[in-house]
Amino acid sequence: MKLISFTPPFAALSILLFLWAIPFAAKAQPDLSDWSVEALLEASTAGDANAMTYLATNYLEGIGTDANPDLAAQWFKRAAEGGDSYGMAMTGYLYEHGISYSQNGAEAFVWYQRAADAGSRLGIGNLGYAYQSGLGVEVDLEKAVVLYRQAADLGHTNSQNNLAIAYRQGLGVEADPAEAVRWFTLASEQGHIDAMANLGYQYEVGAGVAQDFTKAFDLYLRSAEAGGKLGLFNLAYLYDLGEGTAENPSQAAHWYAEAVKEGDAPAMAYLGLLHLNGRGVPQNDTEAARLFQKSADLGDADGMAFLGYMFENGFGVEQNLETAKKYYLEAAGMGQEFALNGLENMALND
Repeated sequence: MKLISFTPPFAALSILLFLWAIPFAAKAQPDLSDWSVEALLEASTAGDANAMTYLATNYLEGIGTDANPDLAAQWFKRAAEGGDSYGMAMTGYLYEHGISYSQNGAEAFVWYQRAADAGSRLGIGNLGYAYQSGLGVEVDLEKAVVLYRQAADLGHTNSQNNLAIAYRQGLGVEADPAEAVRWFTLASEQGHIDAMANLGYQYEVGAGVAQDFTKAFDLYLRSAEAGGKLGLFNLAYLYDLGEGTAENPSQAAHWYAEAVKEGDAPAMAYLGLLHLNGRGVPQNDTEAARLFQKSADLGDADGMAFLGYMFENGFGVEQNLETAKKYYLEAAGMGQEFALNGLENMALND
């Protein structure tokens, strides 16, 4: 019988959920979003700093005009030099990511500090990220947490998410799962899609809250449908097992495939399993072996173990017991149980 399966520990489901969110641009100024580029340009030329930041954002994102990062940088800088705190924060953002300017962490830090000093919650949050990541300054997790809390208290959702991660992992602060849940919830309620996935994980494993697969599933789905990438594997896995929702292999395959597009190695392995077993997708040994190989090449223990199985049995690849043993050994060295069983079976059949 060809059917194989493996249930990893929950921690393996959420490796992406432990990443710190990258700062993003979010503005809290009078809304000029319905102004045309021409109107914004006229007001900006007349010295309206708020109009400058909207004009710069339009140039940066290609809203109502062709994207033009250089013009975006010019108008953000002009607003910043006129004392606009959002312009300061966004100038730092452009330096951090090498947009229009040469990438320069030290210069990004300078502008984030200026924005924070001027009271910008975006600047405060991004300054926290600078301290967390060592962007233009020595890493100082405790300082990062202080800044995240300041920005979080001002309603900056990215900082709320990052503060929650700090409490989840005990980075710069004592680990406190319940406090992590509180901040993930606040950010989620304001539409932060990564916080939704992170909160889903708390419910999935019962960290700081009663375990609830249904709530976990709902949060993963909301995040994914809003364009989030963080919980794609977790959503697919719940569909695969029928936890928190009805078992649905075709939906599992869909979301595994979305995670594969993001380079998720475990998703490659589990999408391969669906192809191997013909669950939710046509049965295809060759495609299964290809996905297992991609996963294994990225260092995923499950991919290695399942690829070993393919070589052991000649499914989708030419049978090669030495190669099977090699992959089983690599996966077993990482504690993968299926690989350990595979080695035992091979030893019995020698």
